[in-house]
Amino acid sequence: MGLKALKNLIFGLVALVLAGATLPAAANPVSTPNVKAWLISEMEEVPAGTTFWVALRQEIREGWHTYWKNPGDSGEPTTIDWVLPEGFVAGDIVWPAPERIPLADLVNFGYSGDLYLLVPIIAPADLAPGTSVTLTANARWLVCKDICIPEEATLTLTMDVASGDVAANKIWQKAFSNTRMALPIPSPWPASFGQRNESIALQLDMGSIDLPSIKSVEVFSSQEGVLKNAVEAQFQKTERGLAIQLIPGTRADEIGDTFDGVVVIEEDLKDGVVRRAFQVEADRAAFSDLPAPNVLSAIDIPIWQALVFAFIGGLILNLMPCVLPVLSMKALDIVRQAREAPWIARQHGLSYAAGVLVSFLIVGGVLVSLRSAGDQIGWGFQLQSPVIVTLLAYLMFAVGLNLANVFSFGSSMMGIGSGLARGSGLTGSFFTGVLATVVATPCTAPFMGTALGFALVQPMAIALGIFGALGLGLAAPYLAVSFSPALLRLIPKPGAWMERFKQLLAFPMFATAIWLVWVLSAQVAANVVILVLAGAVLIAFAAWVFESTKMATGTWYVAGRVLAVLAVGGALALIDWSPQRAAATTTHSKLPEHAEAYSDNRLKDLLAQDRAVFVNLTADWCITCKANESVAFTAAVHEHMTQHDIAYLVGDWTSYDEEIGQKLARFGRAGVPLYVIYPKPSSGKEPYLLPQLLTEGIVLDAFEGL
Repeated sequence: MGLKALKNLIFGLVALVLAGATLPAAANPVSTPNVKAWLISEMEEVPAGTTFWVALRQEIREGWHTYWKNPGDSGEPTTIDWVLPEGFVAGDIVWPAPERIPLADLVNFGYSGDLYLLVPIIAPADLAPGTSVTLTANARWLVCKDICIPEEATLTLTMDVASGDVAANKIWQKAFSNTRMALPIPSPWPASFGQRNESIALQLDMGSIDLPSIKSVEVFSSQEGVLKNAVEAQFQKTERGLAIQLIPGTRADEIGDTFDGVVVIEEDLKDGVVRRAFQVEADRAAFSDLPAPNVLSAIDIPIWQALVFAFIGGLILNLMPCVLPVLSMKALDIVRQAREAPWIARQHGLSYAAGVLVSFLIVGGVLVSLRSAGDQIGWGFQLQSPVIVTLLAYLMFAVGLNLANVFSFGSSMMGIGSGLARGSGLTGSFFTGVLATVVATPCTAPFMGTALGFALVQPMAIALGIFGALGLGLAAPYLAVSFSPALLRLIPKPGAWMERFKQLLAFPMFATAIWLVWVLSAQVAANVVILVLAGAVLIAFAAWVFESTKMATGTWYVAGRVLAVLAVGGALALIDWSPQRAAATTTHSKLPEHAEAYSDNRLKDLLAQDRAVFVNLTADWCITCKANESVAFTAAVHEHMTQHDIAYLVGDWTSYDEEIGQKLARFGRAGVPLYVIYPKPSSGKEPYLLPQLLTEGIVLDAFEGL
C-alpha cells in the first residue's frame, strides 16, 4: 500500500468515527465524576404516530452502583424528568432485574457496570416528515461506594422524523436486545402468598421442577420496607411447585391483598448458569393453605457435623455452673451404687440418660414447633416467661429444702422425682435427668450455638436428632461411669460424709432460686416479685407442715396433708398466669458507660456514620453471658472501644424481644450470647462473630484492625 493510499485510509477512518459520534439516534455523552450517561434511541428516526424506545445509558464507575426502583435498605432510585416537544408522551422506566448489594448489615438493590434504563416514547401522528425533534431528559441518580454522591445530567437527543419505514439503529440494536433479555417477564405460574407473625410464604405453582438445578432464588419487592432485605430467601420444592420463605420488614402491614415483586431464579444447566427474572403478582391466601418450607440453615454444615457439635456441646454443659449442683446430686447416687451390683448402677445410668433425652426432645420439639409457627424464639426461650421462671424458682427452692432435710419423701430421694419411687429409685434417677435439663437451658456451651442454629431450621426429625445428640452429650459422663467397672472402683466409699455433702448441696439450689427471682424482677413489676417471695414462704411452710405431721396419725395426719396442699395451692395462686409475655420494666444488664441499647435502626445509623460497631446480645438468665461480661468485658476492653471510637450496642433478651430474635436468626443462632463485630463500612470488611466463651485477650485481638 502506497503512502497516499494509507493517508486516504486514515482520513476515511477518522471521518467514519466522527460520523458515528454525531449519529442522530445518540446524544453525546455527559460525564459526571462517577457515571458517564447517554440518551440513545433504538430507532434511527422518529416513527410518527407510534411508540419507539429510548434508553438512559449509564456507564457506572468500577466499584460503584446506582439503584433500582426499590433501593432496598438505603439509597434512591434514578429519576428522569422529560422535556418533550408538543404531543410527545414518555412512559415510566422499565427496570431490569436488580442485584443484591450487601453493605455490612444492610442490603440494597441496584446496578453496576453498563446499564440501560428503557423508556417508551409515544410520538404524535401529525409530525412532518423530514423535520427534526429534540428530546431532553433531566436525569438524577445516587451513585454509591463507601460514600453516596447525588449526581445529575441534562441529556438531549435530536432525531429526524421518518418519511417512510423506520430502520433500527444498528449501533444500539444489540444493547436494546440484551437489555430486554434482562427485563423481568410476567410469571407464567399462578402465585399466592400468606403472612403470619414473622414469616411470609410465597408459593409459585410451577408444577414439576428440577430443584437440584436451582442455585438460588432472590425476591425483590416493589414496595420498600415490606421485606427484611438482609435475610436471603429460602426455598424448597413442594407438590405444587416452589415454596419461598421470606421475613417481613418494618412495613409489612402495607402489602395489602397483592404481593408485587420480582423473583430471580438462577439455574445451573448444562450450558452454564442461567439467571431468569419473573414479574410476580401474588394474591393473598390463608397462611395455613401454603406449604411452609423447611429450609437449610444459614449455617452451612453437614448433618453429621451438627450432630457431633451437639454431642460435644452437651459434654461441655456438664462443666457449666448451672448444671453442676444437679450433677453433684448424681455424684451421691454414684457413690451409693458403686458398692452395689453393677447392673443396678447401669439401670440408674440408663434411667438418668432417659430423663435427659426425653426432656431435650420435648424442649426441642416445642421450640421447633413455635419457630415454625413464626415465633422468633430460641434456646432458653422458656426463661422469657415470668410464669416459668417463677415455677423454676419454686422448684429449686423445694429441692433445696429437701436436700437440707426440711422435708423428705423417703430416704432414697436424691432428686426431686425420687419420692415417686419405692425400692429401686429409678424414677428418681429419671427425674434428676429432667432436672439437669431444666437447669441447663440458661447455659450455652461452645459448639452448641452452631448445632442449635442449624437444628431450628431443619425438618422436625432432623432437629430432634440434634437435640437428642445434645442430651446424649450431657448424659454421657454419668453413663460412662455407670457402665465402667474400672471407673466405679475409683469412687470413694460411702460414709457419714454423704449426708453432710447432701445438705451442703441445698445452698447452691437456694442460690439458683435467688438468681431466678432476680431474673424475674427484670421481667415484672416489683409487687409481683413480692408476691412470688410470699409464695416461697408458703412452700417452706408446706414442707415444714408435711414433715412435722409425717409420723402423726388420724386427724392430725390428714390435717397436716390438707394444710400442706393448701399452702402450695396458695403459692401457685399468687403467680400471675397471664399468657402474654411481660415486657421488661427494668434491666439488670445496666448499660456500661458509652454503651447504647441495641436496635436495627441504631446499628444502621452508626454504620452510615462509617463507625465500627460491637454488638452484644445477652440476657440476665444466660449464665454464659454473665460469665463473659465479668471475665472478658474489662475496663481495658471498654477503654479500647472508647479510644478507637468503636460503638457498643447491648441487646437485652431477658424478656421476649422480636427484633433480637430476628437478629439471632440472621446469624443462624438459636440463642444468646451473640457477639458481632461490624468493621467500618469504608474498610470493605464483612461482619464477623466472636466465640461464645470469651476472654479479655480474645476481645482485644478481635478489635485489632478495625
